[in-house]
Order: sequence, then C-alpha cells, then structure tokens
Amino acid sequence: MWIIDYGNTVFFAGGCPDCPEPPADNHTVDAVDAARGKVWLVWGYVGE
Repeated sequence: MWIIDYGNTVFFAGGCPDCPEPPADNHTVDAVDAARGKVWLVWGYVGE
C-alpha cells in the first residue's frame, strides 16, 4: 500500500444543490495498492 500526498492541487468534492460550498482543498491524498496498481481511495484536505 502506498499513500501519496500531492500539494498544490485542486480537489473537487461532490455535493448537492442545497449544500454549502466545500472547502478549497489544495492537497490530494491517494491510497494505492502497489501490488495491483489500483487506487483504493482519494481524499483532499486544506494544507499550507
């Protein structure tokens, strides 16, 4: 398993018409199965 953290990215989160605007996430994290080369999970967060 690899955890890869990318900075200076734009992460678009899903929402709904009545939901508030999501935060301006500028980091993206990928959880990758190194043996199979498949992405399991992707999430964003606000960092420096």
